Amino acid sequence: MKLTLAKFNDLMRKLNSPNDIEKVAQAEGIQRGTLTSIFAHKMVRQTMRLFYPVKARSKELHAHWEKGRTFMDISRMCKLAPTLCASFILEHKGYTKKAFRHAVMNPSTIKDARLRKDLAEAIREDFIYSDWAASEQKARGIMHEKNLADWLTKHGYSYWTEAERAGEEKTPDCLLKKSAKFRGRTVHWFESKGYFGDPWEMERNYKKQLKHYVQLFGPGVVIYWLGFVTDCKVPPDFQKNIILIDEDDLKD
Repeated sequence: MKLTLAKFNDLMRKLNSPNDIEKVAQAEGIQRGTLTSIFAHKMVRQTMRLFYPVKARSKELHAHWEKGRTFMDISRMCKLAPTLCASFILEHKGYTKKAFRHAVMNPSTIKDARLRKDLAEAIREDFIYSDWAASEQKARGIMHEKNLADWLTKHGYSYWTEAERAGEEKTPDCLLKKSAKFRGRTVHWFESKGYFGDPWEMERNYKKQLKHYVQLFGPGVVIYWLGFVTDCKVPPDFQKNIILIDEDDLKD
């Protein structure tokens, strides 16, 4: 789904908890996956901003937990992911990083009934920093890369995958063996992004990957499967050398 910057900013204001995703999806008619991705971006950036200030309050957070508040209560209070809040509290309680990691991986082995239940809830509700969320994100990325490869094959493009060029210079997901025309422009590669492309993500992708692909191989195509912001400012080279598309653009 393609969004204007104004609409994207409006959604960012409305998405303040996982519970908001379904409400906004019904009210706005926007796919839940797109909204989940936008909310995840918001939470990640919020974490980058609040991580150390919240961690510095670990003694206070531990006191709240000892008085009966749950990790989820404290997560909502601090506006930080529940597993991160749990890590700060349990570290203050004496858990090493290794012990906390073991507890997260094996919550059923925790003898303290309250802690076992509380940590299990935090893990279950954390769709950004929990192991299950990371696994699902990785699986989605692999699925989208396969979908892109299947589309290219179906439409007669010949290409190398990133795996086939392992050990070579930075390589996009699909590097064309021969340049081709796409939307009237000559392109050399396709890159798959299994999330929503907002201004921050597009700038980060460009600096970290895309500008290098352009320097090495020439212009290419980036598909943000869950949509992107259409009218945000991007560097001139980005606009000149990269075609942005979403899932709808690959539908026959």
